[in-house]
Amino acid sequence: MFPRFLHIVKSNPGPGERSRYAVCDANRNGDAESGFAQPTAVLSREEASQLLAWEGVPQTEIDRLLQKVDQEGSASYPLKARIGSRIVRAWFDAVINPLIESLESEFALAVKGNWTWRFRPPSLELIRPASRYLERAAVASLEQICDLEPKTKAMIQSHDDSVGALLNGASSLHHALTASQSFTALCESFWDQSALAAAGLRDIQGVIGAYPLEYRHDIIAQYVVNNVGELPDYYTTSNFWNRHRAALMGVLEKPEIHPHHQSLAQAGRHLEDATQGLLRRLKDLRLELSLEHDVPYVVGSPASLVS
Repeated sequence: MFPRFLHIVKSNPGPGERSRYAVCDANRNGDAESGFAQPTAVLSREEASQLLAWEGVPQTEIDRLLQKVDQEGSASYPLKARIGSRIVRAWFDAVINPLIESLESEFALAVKGNWTWRFRPPSLELIRPASRYLERAAVASLEQICDLEPKTKAMIQSHDDSVGALLNGASSLHHALTASQSFTALCESFWDQSALAAAGLRDIQGVIGAYPLEYRHDIIAQYVVNNVGELPDYYTTSNFWNRHRAALMGVLEKPEIHPHHQSLAQAGRHLEDATQGLLRRLKDLRLELSLEHDVPYVVGSPASLVS
């Protein structure tokens, strides 16, 4: 991060005039070449003292600094990095608002125990590390937030670690199911011709769709891992799944499978807590930044947004 300094230069007063102090906030908004340099302010001694106090400089340091300026003509003081309204606007639009919206959806999925697990390729379709909810160009702004907000960075890391643990838990349970003779034998019993006919299906393709036959157990295991509930009629697999759901979910209590199910459930609870904590932190940060820098959460009036 570029250092930020307050440069103070004492003017040479004319006869009967009081000293003035030219104050330049270096690296506050860029440099002169970029067109965003902070204009130099010319202040009285009292105003310069008030400015330093507003920046959080201790009074003893203010007195020492201004004394040095009076004696030597100039001095510099390092200041804490501070953001401005343009950065806040970018954070809101590119990072904070999109993340809040995505994490609220993620939390709703976690509460239901729907991990959106997909076995091919192994992934969580709608539950992701924080950076993967953002546009690629916005990741740099997320990194900037993490650089300046250690508490937020830690909570993002906790969330992302929870997502990783959940992915591992879902993968482990899926493997345990497809490797279990109890599970595969139960699936096969539902796929003889009479059982398929009772579910209103002509053949097994009505259950597995376009997947090759070799993935038949993986597909049903995916439903079990995601704790899929009763499916509406418009799902092609609804007759099969709704008819056999209770029996298939019951396999989770088998000794060779139960520990994996428990591990996934625990990872899910950790994700709930981490997601809720990160949501709370992002909303608190948004409120603080909005009030401090007079930047609205979103640009435009409600009427214009709706139209």
